[in-house]
Amino acid sequence: MKRAVFFTQFLSVTVFVGSHLAYLARPDNQGVQQPDASGAVQMVQLYLHPANIMLWALLLILWALLVLDTIGQWQDPSEPEGRSQDVGQLVWPGFSAALVLHALWPWLAQPAPWLAALAGLVAAALAYHATRCATDQNRPAIGFVAGWSLVIATALLASALAGSLEMAPAQASILGILIASGAGMTAQLQLGRQVAFSIAVISGFCAIAVTTMIHDPVTAIACILGITAMTAVLIRAAS
Repeated sequence: MKRAVFFTQFLSVTVFVGSHLAYLARPDNQGVQQPDASGAVQMVQLYLHPANIMLWALLLILWALLVLDTIGQWQDPSEPEGRSQDVGQLVWPGFSAALVLHALWPWLAQPAPWLAALAGLVAAALAYHATRCATDQNRPAIGFVAGWSLVIATALLASALAGSLEMAPAQASILGILIASGAGMTAQLQLGRQVAFSIAVISGFCAIAVTTMIHDPVTAIACILGITAMTAVLIRAAS
């Protein structure tokens, strides 16, 4: 059973990383970002096409944590056999499913934004549930993926809304940041000392703030406000 759990996670991590690498390597990815007249770009495009070292660092840290967590599960599985029948309390089903959904949304973001948003929202919910189930396990990768999932899901939702309501990219980005901040604060209060969640959300906001501060200062300010709010909740959770 433990071998099956490990190989399920190994396969999902491989699919996740491989899908993102394949998407980033596409020759038609160059110049896909389409800023509006003010130079603003929809936030989801910044995650799809990392434009600076901060965005790349966030992605590389995420991949590294997933690889390290998979290796750790091979050496010392966290979930005891006694809980194997209580599927609702296990970490690996929701966590693996979330990674598979995250492997799909980059390919759907442009042709089917609402389907991509649905995939992102379900992935975020599954990753959050996995984090709740991992309360007694020392696995920061689970919380980090959940926080990253929240930022991605809200960006995808804001992008889909922008397309339907003809919102400007800057307005859509601010909407995504506000939703992520509110949901992130609520989630962290429920997660307690699992601070990897807030660290991921704050890191995502930092990367966007650095990227947009010159051409889209309003979005950068919204990110800074989100960082401030999440930091306050993080300090409370860690104390």
